[in-house]
Amino acid sequence: MIKSLLFPTACAICDKGSRTLCSDCYEALKNRNLKISKSENSSLKYLIYFVDYDLMYKKLIHKGKYCLNKEVWRIIGHLISDKLDIKSNSIITYVPLHWMRYCKRGFNQSKLIAERIGKTISLIRRVKNNSSFTMLSASERIAKSCELFEVRNKDLSNVYTCYIIDDVVTTRATLEACSSLVKQKYPHIEVIGISFAKTPKHSEFMVV
Repeated sequence: MIKSLLFPTACAICDKGSRTLCSDCYEALKNRNLKISKSENSSLKYLIYFVDYDLMYKKLIHKGKYCLNKEVWRIIGHLISDKLDIKSNSIITYVPLHWMRYCKRGFNQSKLIAERIGKTISLIRRVKNNSSFTMLSASERIAKSCELFEVRNKDLSNVYTCYIIDDVVTTRATLEACSSLVKQKYPHIEVIGISFAKTPKHSEFMVV
């Protein structure tokens, strides 16, 4: 009661009601189909995502990421999980945050989503903080992004699919870099990306 008075909650999308997502917005998301985006010459077999990164969902993501509302990510993870058919002999991991950003935020939103999808392992470690890659080409961004991460040594001889969770995919450089590093260390593993939102530019979609 006291918490609701001091920190009033409204729907992160429509600003109505008193819940993180009102029943109407939750049902609208629940009734959406997952989409697949494929690209040539990619270490990712494909990217599965939930929504296009438009104004409505930018608001939801802002509430979760910058207003530090963990419940947003748990709801997103639950919605995605309900739509997914996780393959056998697979692992679920996530794009890590640099420790300074993690300390500032207090959580990793991609990990929160992943934990709602299934049992999660920490496979990728971020070794450097982000730099600006704005002026670089797509291939240069991926190469530079690879320098930000390293993949841990684990016994994955019986694993054939790795799902990497990211909250939002824009240029794909981060997810492609993580996927490329996983494939380098574990070439027998098929890598699939999963994201809540994706920037729609240059994407090809099909319903799953």
